[in-house]
Amino acid sequence: PASHPFISISPPAAAIQHADMPNTFTYFKCRGVSELFRMVAAVGKFEYVEDSYPFTIEMKDGAPDFSTFKREEFLKDQADGKFKASMGKMPFLTLDGGAVICQSKAIERYAAKNTGLMGVDDVEAAQIEAMNECVRDIKEAWSKNKDEEVLKTNIEKLEAALPGTTAGCAVGSKMSYADIVLYHTLAAPKGFLPDDKGAKAMEACPKLKAICDVVAANAELTAYLAGRPDTVL
Repeated sequence: PASHPFISISPPAAAIQHADMPNTFTYFKCRGVSELFRMVAAVGKFEYVEDSYPFTIEMKDGAPDFSTFKREEFLKDQADGKFKASMGKMPFLTLDGGAVICQSKAIERYAAKNTGLMGVDDVEAAQIEAMNECVRDIKEAWSKNKDEEVLKTNIEKLEAALPGTTAGCAVGSKMSYADIVLYHTLAAPKGFLPDDKGAKAMEACPKLKAICDVVAANAELTAYLAGRPDTVL
């Protein structure tokens, strides 16, 4: 079980939620596409439990070999129609009232908005979304071509575009969803970029480094990362 005070891991894999149950996050037992949600939830103290499906995967040349990815329990429940509200996919978040939210980014935004991490007004909310879209462009460019010079140039452009008015904040004057996205992308352990690539790309970016330092120092996030299971994905 996870040691984070706002998260618990339940046995797999009850995909149907009843109205008297807590917010339940359903995904595989791994970081995957859902780790950013977990970080947002940790910082924002968004309460939920996890309903985690097991899987196995073999390693090949130091990397996961997805041709060996086995997830029998998930496939059975998928075939039984238990994921209709999420188009047969994971992750999804089932709220304590029974409503289901699918798609990882929608889940992140819901948690961020409900914990005060989407800015103080509509302008800041839009700026947070804009920063996150800029990060998505950078990630897509890196995924297509692992060119460190292009990455560095793009990160420096992002530094120049930050609208925040306070050191350590991408937008506005307090921590937001955008800061957590930046940290996960550039500096988080087992985040988007390999451990040394983000630091190199930020060498001339004091604002981004300050943001990552502030997020890394967050007590709730530190506790979550300390208790996070060490998984392949």
